[in-house]
Amino acid sequence: MGFNEFFNYPAETPDAVDLDDPSGPVLGGSWTPERWTLLLSFTDLLRLRAGEYLIHKGEVEKAIYIVQEGQLEVLIGARGGARRFPMEEGTVLGEVAFFDGRPRSADVTALVDSHVRRLSAEAWETMSARHPELGRALITELGKILAHRLRRAEVLART
Repeated sequence: MGFNEFFNYPAETPDAVDLDDPSGPVLGGSWTPERWTLLLSFTDLLRLRAGEYLIHKGEVEKAIYIVQEGQLEVLIGARGGARRFPMEEGTVLGEVAFFDGRPRSADVTALVDSHVRRLSAEAWETMSARHPELGRALITELGKILAHRLRRAEVLART
């Protein structure tokens, strides 16, 4: 098998990916309350009013956000117009910039008054050093969410 063939994945069918679910798996869906309490102890609580921005496209910040209460909207500019994706409680946002440190790729606003938890890269480093099993669990969960979002984007690009 040649190098190019290694990355020649079979085409996903729309049935294989939930096109109506932009956020993917819920972070820590099977976590215990104790694990959640520990993770949240390393986060900051942000209170947003309806219409307030959480993230501005182009900002540089290595942090992830977890929607604790309320509803946010991701606005992604695309050829042929912008796409809007609602994000409900339990959704994670900002994971791409958290990993690669590059500028944010979308605007995110609160649709209703909302509470969001912020985990900075520095807080993640501290948490992972003190609780490596939690750090690994979080990275695994973020990987699942990223994989879902990537597969969804690939399918939508072909439709």
